[in-house]
Amino acid sequence: MKLLASKMTFVTVLVVGIFIGFIKGEEARNKWVHKMKNKQENKKQNLEGKEGKVVLDDFEISSFHQN
Repeated sequence: MKLLASKMTFVTVLVVGIFIGFIKGEEARNKWVHKMKNKQENKKQNLEGKEGKVVLDDFEISSFHQN
């Protein structure tokens, strides 16, 4: 169910982004979509942190997973 909700949210963001692109322009659409994606990622990270998992930032992930 969580997967379906996240997919629906993502699709909604993209569809609304298309309408914003028609009305305000491509740059405004890109800014809005980026802002909504970041908001969703932050919610996901906060939920992961509450489940007892340790949330790592990009630098920590890259230092532990070197190729």
